[in-house]
Amino acid sequence: MKCEIEKILLNSEQRLVHIEKLLELDGLEDVVENRNGIYCAVPLTGAPEEKRKFIEDEHEKIKTCIKEAGLEIYDPKDAPQNPWLKITDLPTTVYDQDTLQVVTPKFFEFTNVYPSTGAGIEQQKAIMYLKIPVIVNKAGVYTSRMSNGARRSIVIEYNDAVSEKEEITSLFKTLMKFEPGIGMCKLHGNTLIGYSDSKNPVCLPGLIDELYPSLVYNFSKYVTK
Repeated sequence: MKCEIEKILLNSEQRLVHIEKLLELDGLEDVVENRNGIYCAVPLTGAPEEKRKFIEDEHEKIKTCIKEAGLEIYDPKDAPQNPWLKITDLPTTVYDQDTLQVVTPKFFEFTNVYPSTGAGIEQQKAIMYLKIPVIVNKAGVYTSRMSNGARRSIVIEYNDAVSEKEEITSLFKTLMKFEPGIGMCKLHGNTLIGYSDSKNPVCLPGLIDELYPSLVYNFSKYVTK
């Protein structure tokens, strides 16, 4: 079965109205979307010290690819609220601060290399606000099916971010050409669609799978019997 948009649920113009309403409900009416901004999420909460170097190294490699694409990065690892540094701010303070940082940029990326309760909330906020979320998995590292199975997300998988830098960078450059919406796809169901140059929308997860076959997420290797 091939990708085919059967129904448009929210076009790019309706998206702006949708976001305005959500901002009002979150008390963030003054937020102006950064069209070239990206929130680069990383699993911080709950990560043991022996895993932190691996997490940070992989995250930095993916960020290098994103910088090459020309996007402006916000990284919660560099924020004062990073739990690896200290835990002093109230939970509501952290929630409000991270919500603001997630909803301001147009793009969202999650280096999904270790389960984290915090990053899952950030990812869902990005989906609700109809950003363009890219969930980046390292091959062989099993993480939550809730994260990788989330609707209206683009899920990819890499083996070595250094040798695959050109493809990962190109993927983000491709996504920068689109304005997001929501639609129903024959193959992907409720999905993230993209508008470019006022043409008919495409299913963005399907387009990325087609253009970047080496980065397609392969869940089959994790299936147990």
